[in-house]
Amino acid sequence: MITGFSLSAQTETIETSENKPRYFNNFLAGALLGEEGKGTGVSLSTTHGVRLKRWTLGAGVGFDSYLNWKAVPVFGSIGFDFANIKRNAVFLQFNAGYSNARIVNRNNQQWVSDYRDYGSEMISSLIGYRIAAEKFSLYIMAGHKFQRAHYSYNPEPWRSSYPATKISVEENMNRLVVQIGFGLH
Repeated sequence: MITGFSLSAQTETIETSENKPRYFNNFLAGALLGEEGKGTGVSLSTTHGVRLKRWTLGAGVGFDSYLNWKAVPVFGSIGFDFANIKRNAVFLQFNAGYSNARIVNRNNQQWVSDYRDYGSEMISSLIGYRIAAEKFSLYIMAGHKFQRAHYSYNPEPWRSSYPATKISVEENMNRLVVQIGFGLH
């Protein structure tokens, strides 16, 4: 009679927090810098999501003030830390989504009953530096932000002729955005 034994050794794997998805957020404030005559405005935003190794994936909401428009973008965000310096990082971030926009000064369209203003796509690409402290991070970011907004109205709503006269205006806002803020990590 032959008897066999099988022994197996239990191995432990050490999981570091680098391999687990971690929650992150940031709250940013800054300026939207435009060419002369196009206006400079304010940009506020917050992004919340998960970080896995060097990648981030999140969702955010913001408020942007342009010369003639106020916009509230809702966006998805993806980022990549391409250079780590001790606990700090240089990163790239890309945001894209939809922006609800309202025109600030309607001037001669105030009396028009079928006036309509609305937003459209928002896209931004940023480069930033994240300085990590105990539980907080300081963010410094700069890049490009694009938002499109529209308004339309019928200047003669009393007229019943066909086709109705309709004026539509589309504005593209390209700005340099510079932001600073903080977040939890």
